[in-house]
Amino acid sequence: MIQEIKSFNGVPGAVPYATLETLKSYTKEDIAKLGEATFDEVVQLTIIREKIYQDSSLMSVGEQVSVVKALDRLESQIFSPTDDAIEHTYPLPPESVAPSQRAKPVTYNVKSVSLDLGETRYFISDEAKIRGAAEWLIQDSAARAAEHIAESKDKHIINNWDTLVTAGNTITAGGPWDAASATPEDDVASAVAAIIENSNVSTAQINRPDAFALVLPAAAFVGVTKLKLIRNITQPIQDFLSTEYKVKIMLSRKPQVESTWPVSTSAYVVPIKDSGIGFLGTWDGGGIVPAQERVRVAGRGEDIITKQWYKWTSIPYPFSAATTNTKVARIDGVLT
Repeated sequence: MIQEIKSFNGVPGAVPYATLETLKSYTKEDIAKLGEATFDEVVQLTIIREKIYQDSSLMSVGEQVSVVKALDRLESQIFSPTDDAIEHTYPLPPESVAPSQRAKPVTYNVKSVSLDLGETRYFISDEAKIRGAAEWLIQDSAARAAEHIAESKDKHIINNWDTLVTAGNTITAGGPWDAASATPEDDVASAVAAIIENSNVSTAQINRPDAFALVLPAAAFVGVTKLKLIRNITQPIQDFLSTEYKVKIMLSRKPQVESTWPVSTSAYVVPIKDSGIGFLGTWDGGGIVPAQERVRVAGRGEDIITKQWYKWTSIPYPFSAATTNTKVARIDGVLT
C-alpha cells in the first residue's frame, strides 16, 4: 500500500486515486503518509469523486452508447486491421502439406491515442460552512459537476460521430418531427437500412433487444411519442421503433453554457456498444498524479479539483476508408 500512495507525500490536500475498497485496506502508516488530508476527508472526497464519475457516465448519451476502454497510459497506439490483414482459404486440398502463403502484404490502420485532461472544480465557501449549508452546497456542486462532465463528453463524442458519417448514410427527414405530418418511423427506417446495407454490422448486433441508439434533440421527443396508426395498430411511434428496428431513443439537449451543439437539428443512429465504430479511452492517473486536490483559498474557502483523462478514437469502415464509418447514420432536418 505504501507504494500506491508514495507519490502523494508532501502534497497538501492531494487525494490519491483509490476505490473505497482500497481505502479500507489502508494501515495507520499509510494514512499518516497522506499529509494534511486526513483519512476521513480522503474517504469523503473519494465518495464524491466516484459519485461524480458514475453520475456523469449515466447522464452522458455518448458514453452509454460507446465502448469504454480503461487504458494504462496517456499515449498509446491502436492497430486496426484492414481486410488485407485477414486471409481465409477454403477449402484446402487434403493432399496439401505446404504452408499457405499470403497473397498480399499485411496492412493496418494505425491510430494514435492521446488522452486529454478534463478538469472539474467546485468551491465550498467558508460562508456556507458557517451557515450550516456546506452539505447542501457539496451535493449540489457534485451534481452540477457530473452534468458538466457528461456534457463535455457528449459534445466530444458526438462531434466525432458526425465526422464519420458518409454521404450514403446521410438521410433527409421527410419533415420536422414536431410537425403533425412528420414520419419519424420512415426516416429512422431509412437510417437503419443504410447502416445495414453499407456496413458489416453483425446479425448478432441487429438481434440485440437494443441494437441501435437514436440520439435526437430533446425538442424532437414529442415527435416520436405521439400516437399514430402504423400497420393497422395505433401505437406510440417510440414503441414501434423499439419493437420493429430495435431502436433505443436517447435525448440530447444543448447545455446553457454552450453556444452550439451537435444535436440540434439532426439525429444520429448508431449501433450500441459496437467497438467497430471506435471507443472512448479513459485513464485514472495511474497513481502518478492525485485524482483530486483540495486547495485552500485564503480567507474564502476550498476549491475541490477533480481530474479525468479521456478521448474518443474513431475506427474507419470500410477498412480502406481514411476517416469515415458506414455504421453511423445521420438524419438531417428533424427540427428546423
